[in-house]
Amino acid sequence: MSTHYLLSPTKGVKMMTDKKPKKKPTQKTPLRKRTPRKKPNKVDTHKKELIAALEQSLGIVTTACTAVKISRPIYYKYYNTDPVFKKSVDSIGEMALDTAESKLHQLIKEGNPTAIIFYLKTKGKKRGYVERQEIEARVSSYNQGEWDGEETPEAYLQRTLSQTTK
Repeated sequence: MSTHYLLSPTKGVKMMTDKKPKKKPTQKTPLRKRTPRKKPNKVDTHKKELIAALEQSLGIVTTACTAVKISRPIYYKYYNTDPVFKKSVDSIGEMALDTAESKLHQLIKEGNPTAIIFYLKTKGKKRGYVERQEIEARVSSYNQGEWDGEETPEAYLQRTLSQTTK
C-alpha cells in the first residue's frame, strides 16, 4: 500500500492511498411514474354511490340500485367487470352476514326458542342436531338370463315393470 499526496488549490494537500475508500451504502428507491389525477367520471361516481347505498341496505342490490337510480343490469356490469368494485361489494355482503349472526346470538341470549333451534340445526350438525328424513327404496336387480340383449334396456325395464304391475 503506497501513499500519495494530492495538492488541490482549493482544498489544500490531501493524502491518498492505494486502498479504495469504503463507499457508504446508498439505498436506491425505485422511481414511480406519477399518474395524472383524473376527475371522477359518471361511472366512478355511480360506483361510489352504490357502495354507500349497499352499506345502508346491508347488501340488498335492488334497494341500492333504486337509491342511486340505476338499473340492476348496470350494477351487475360494474360487478362483473371491475374487480375493485366486486371486492368492495363482497365485503359488504360479509358485513351483512356478521350483522345477522350478531342478531341471532342476541336472540339466543334472550332465550328465543326459534333462534336456539335454528342455530342448533345449522351449527350443531356435528353434535347430532339434525332433522333427517328416512327414505326407503326397494330396488331389485334383473336376472341376466331374462334379458336377451336384443331389446334396449329401456324396453326391458318397461316390459319388466308392466309384468310386475299386473
